[in-house]
Amino acid sequence: MRRSAGFTLIELVIVIVILGILGAVAAPKLFNLQGDAYGANLNAMRSSISTSMTIANAKSQIVGVLNAGGGLRI
Repeated sequence: MRRSAGFTLIELVIVIVILGILGAVAAPKLFNLQGDAYGANLNAMRSSISTSMTIANAKSQIVGVLNAGGGLRI
C-alpha cells in the first residue's frame, strides 16, 4: 500500500481549531492598544503636572522674601 503525501482531515481541523483559539486570545489584546496608549498618556500627563507643581512650589519658596512690614512678599 502506497502512502500519499499530505495531511489528513483531522490534522487540518486540529490546526484550524488551535489557530482559532490563539486568535480569540490575541484579538482583544490587539484591539485594546488604543486604550492602553490613552492610559499611558494620562499617567504621563499626571506626572508632568505633579512635577510642575513641585517646581512652582520650590520657586515660590525661593522668590518669597520678607518685606519691611514683616509679611511675606511673593
